[in-house]
Amino acid sequence: MPTALETLPATLAPRLSEDDLRLLADTPRSGRLEVLARGLRLSVDAALAELGRACGLSVQPAPRVAEDSLDLLPARLAHDFQAIPVMVRRCRRA
Repeated sequence: MPTALETLPATLAPRLSEDDLRLLADTPRSGRLEVLARGLRLSVDAALAELGRACGLSVQPAPRVAEDSLDLLPARLAHDFQAIPVMVRRCRRA
């Protein structure tokens, strides 16, 4: 399993001190966003948005669960990967 530092986007790592990187590596997954936010001197929401941009992913700040799709994803996978089906607005095609 990759470590926290191996999965940190390359654009974010240089913005953290060595102490921040060490703390991030030692923090359980559930607390890493808060550690990243402190290290970047951002709010948790701003750090999440920055992380999403760095990974090329859109961030859903207040996702609405697609309840009729919950049965499609086994509960163990949803728990292990912290993933749930969410409703999204349709994107316009270019």
